[in-house]
Amino acid sequence: MVELLDKEFGGKGKQVIWRGKKLGYLIPEKFGYTFVALKKKEHFFRQYLGYALNKQMLEYFKQIGVKKIILKVRGKKNTEIYTSTIDKWFNYGITYRHPNYEPQLVLPIKYMEAHVIK
Repeated sequence: MVELLDKEFGGKGKQVIWRGKKLGYLIPEKFGYTFVALKKKEHFFRQYLGYALNKQMLEYFKQIGVKKIILKVRGKKNTEIYTSTIDKWFNYGITYRHPNYEPQLVLPIKYMEAHVIK
């Protein structure tokens, strides 16, 4: 399993670039892949109390065997790690459409396991 509770973790897998944006890393594991997304606290979706990922990208990840999604959220004083299965994104994610962006799935943090690094 990927050890993400290290503050210095920056990703040790294949970098994911989606539509020209660096979104995180794909890390091969015994059971499939883990996607690690690097986020900022400002990305928190207050309307749904969660974080969003591109819906089309998540569908692609499911096709290639991604099983786990990890969000590494950096704040000014600490880093939060949120883990969930990709199935939770499709079962509990809320579709959000903004006219200027592609459709997103927002997963409320109540469906994720949280860890805090000081």
